[in-house]
Formats: sequence, structure tokens, C-alpha cells
Amino acid sequence: MRNLVDTIESRRLPLSFFILAGLSVLIGAIMGLKSPFGNRLIFYMIVIFNMMIITYLVLLKNMTWGVLIYLYSLVFLNMYWRITIPGRLPDLDIPRMTFAFVWLIFLLEMALGNRKLLPRTNIEGAMLAVLGALLYSMFFVGQAQIRLFLNGFAIPYAMFVLAKNVVNNRKNVDRLIYWFAIPLSLYFPLNHFFEHFKIHALVFPRYILSPEVAGQAVHWGERTIGVFLQPVATGMALISMFLLSLYGLSRMKGMLPRLMSWMLVAITPPAVFLAMARSVYTGFAVALLIVLFFSKRLKVYALVILIAAGLAVLGNWSTVKSEKREAGGLATTHTAANRLVLLDASFRMFADHPFVGVGFHDFEKHSLPYVRQVRSTLFGVRESWQGKTIKQHNHFLNMMTEVGLLGLLPQLLMFYFIFRMLRRARKVHDDTVDHDFVVVVWAIMAEYLTNAMFMEPRFYEFMNVLPFLLAGIVVGSYQRKKLGNSLGPI
Repeated sequence: MRNLVDTIESRRLPLSFFILAGLSVLIGAIMGLKSPFGNRLIFYMIVIFNMMIITYLVLLKNMTWGVLIYLYSLVFLNMYWRITIPGRLPDLDIPRMTFAFVWLIFLLEMALGNRKLLPRTNIEGAMLAVLGALLYSMFFVGQAQIRLFLNGFAIPYAMFVLAKNVVNNRKNVDRLIYWFAIPLSLYFPLNHFFEHFKIHALVFPRYILSPEVAGQAVHWGERTIGVFLQPVATGMALISMFLLSLYGLSRMKGMLPRLMSWMLVAITPPAVFLAMARSVYTGFAVALLIVLFFSKRLKVYALVILIAAGLAVLGNWSTVKSEKREAGGLATTHTAANRLVLLDASFRMFADHPFVGVGFHDFEKHSLPYVRQVRSTLFGVRESWQGKTIKQHNHFLNMMTEVGLLGLLPQLLMFYFIFRMLRRARKVHDDTVDHDFVVVVWAIMAEYLTNAMFMEPRFYEFMNVLPFLLAGIVVGSYQRKKLGNSLGPI
């Protein structure tokens, strides 16, 4: 068998080409046998597999291009061309198919010995424990919500492993920065301005302006929601692209990169303000403080933004301490009271179900009796309506109440191991990344966790994938430097 594989691989076309071609032929054979699948679905599948063949031959000689295609599809194509699958399996959309294809190629390269993997770390062990806990909860305690499982956990963890082993040189990191982050660092703030000031002809994608998308009502008042139809998810992406772009531009020589950096400094904070979300403001501040204290080349940008934001707050203090969210008011107490009610109810629920929780995606189903037990919060006596109909707004409280210690402990350990290795990687890294890249990844991870304390990110695939992908790049760099020549060619 190995000789056959070597013979095939010695030709111009790799074995994976023949596997994909075989799948396409198989789909055609199914159609010829008049299977019960609809002709339209079979046509879609034929097109998909043939496009995979073309994509592999043209782009995926370097897997980083496949990662970029996947990230772009998450941003712009998540709402288009969806194939509905009956039953509990998630529908097929373009990002899901792109990820499956990239992961298939990755697995084929491993199976054929064309890619040597870095050793597994404690991070991957904790990830597997989290996934095992979620699967147990879905199938034995709660609901089998496969899409949420993939969006929030399985795919981000898989992208961590893939990035750790694939984005393994400076050229690959530069592709991520210059072909993805810099273009989107302009797109996100400009699109926010177009949306907020109702320049509808320039808003892209157009579904942002629709009051209903995919059967779901979309209404956030004056807040800009962006491409992900959610202010915090889009705000997190906007800030992440801004930080990565500042890093990339700082490595370029000449006046033009400096001018572009200052232009991003000028337009990004107002765009962040338009999200009108306190968690986004907090995450931005935390990320800037990390850059200010630890970065070598980017601290001046962080300092300017923090000083300007501080002066703006002091100059508009009467508005800031009001409840006028659209004007920058931060003292909206009823939403804070709702979160405090959920916090109290979550700990009461955890006390009754500490080990396996109430079941995945079952918080709302069980929350009402616990919410009724909450009599008051820091803001005074609780009104009867508070906390009854809103979802859990904390990623870790959700894990604690729905999956219990079975899921929460490995999840906390996973983040502990990630940050421990990111801290070490600031001084120990190979040529793939440098000190400031590691600091930017710190900032993005801190921003992600800040947002996750105030909303549930598992509904937004990009929001979870990006920080884990970046962390995977840094961890891979750290491992290659520590292991040195003992790895051989990777």
C-alpha cells in the first residue's frame, strides 16, 4: 500500500486529488442510480466537490490560503447558500464546507506522512476533555445542538491544532496579516459608519439592513450590528483586525504604513463607540492596556487612544453617567440588574446540579424557578420581569450551569495552559512570530475573554475561531523553538 501511495505521489497529481475526484464520481453515480436525494441537492454536491478539486490544485498547495478562504467565508458568506439537512445535523453552509475541506486535506497529509505534527500539549488534552464533557451532556443530559457545539468548541479547537502545525513560517503569518487583517481593519470601521449614518448604498453585505435575516428578527436600536448582526461579535472582530493591522504595518518601512496606522487610530475608536456596548468598550480598553505595557513598537498608538478616550469621558461625564446609550451613557441599570439576577440564579442552579449541570442548551428551560428565588440585587429590589426571558450572558456561567464541573474545570484549565504558554512565548519563539505579535495575541485573547464574560460567544463561529487560531500560531512557534532540530522537517 505504501508503495502504491509513493507511486501516485511521485506523479504530478497528489493522492488527495484522486480521493476528491473519486468522491465527485461517487456523487455522480448516486445520481445515476436515482437515489432518494433531490436532484437539486445532488447538483449542489457535484458542484461542491468539483470546486474542491479546483481549489486544492490552485490554492491549497499552501494550507494557509485555505485558512484565509475559510476566514473570509466566515465573515462574508455565512448567510448565503445554505443546504438544509433534516434531523439534528447542522445545515451545510459555505464556511462549514470550507472548513471541512481544509480539515480533510490536513488529515490526508497527516495520514500520508506528508506533514509531521508537533507534539500534543496540555492545551489539546484539556480541549479533548471539554469536547467529551459537551458530548456527554448533549446526548445524555441536555439537547444535541450540533451547530453550537461546532461553532463554539469543536471548530475553534480544531483550528488551534491546524494553525499550530500549518502556519509555521513568517510568510504564512504575513499572508494572514496583509491579505486578511489589514483589508478588514478598513472594512469594519467604514462599514460601521455607513450603517450608522444610513449611507445604505455602501453598506455590505446588504442583509445588515434587513429587519429579518434567516427567519430571525434583527433589532438593536441605534447600535451598529455589522456583518455578524450582533454588536459585540462585530466589535470583537473590528478590534482584533485593528490590533493585527497595527502590528503588520509596524513591520513595514516608509511613510505610507505610518500614515495608514494613524488613520486606523483615528477611525477605529469612533467605530468601536458605535457598537454602544459596554463589553466592547471594556475589551478594547483591556487590549490597549496590554499593548501599552508590553509592546515595543505599538505602545504609542495605545497611549494616544487611551488618553483621547479618557479626555472624551471627562469632557462628557454628565452624559457618560446617564442611561443615554446612543450618546455614550454607561449607566443603563436595568440591563446590569438583569445580569446580576442571572448571576445569582446561576449559582443557585449550580448548587443543585454541580457535577453534570442541567444539560447543554437547557439553561432557559430550568432557569425560571431559580430566577424567581432572587429577591434583590445591588440595584435594589428586583422587579418581577427582570431575568425571566433573557439568555445566559456569560460563557463560563453557561458552562457551569449546563455542563457543571465536568465541563467547567477542563475549560478553565485549557485557558490557564494557553495563557501560560503565551506568557512563555513572549521570550521564546522562532522566526515565525516576534515579541509584538505575541503581545497582540495576548490582547486579542484578553479581549475575547472580556466579551465572553458579558455575552455567549458560542453562537458566533468567527468570534471563537480567531483567538484560538492566533493562539495556535504562537504555541506552534514556541514548540518549534523549544524542540529545535529534534523535530526534523515539518
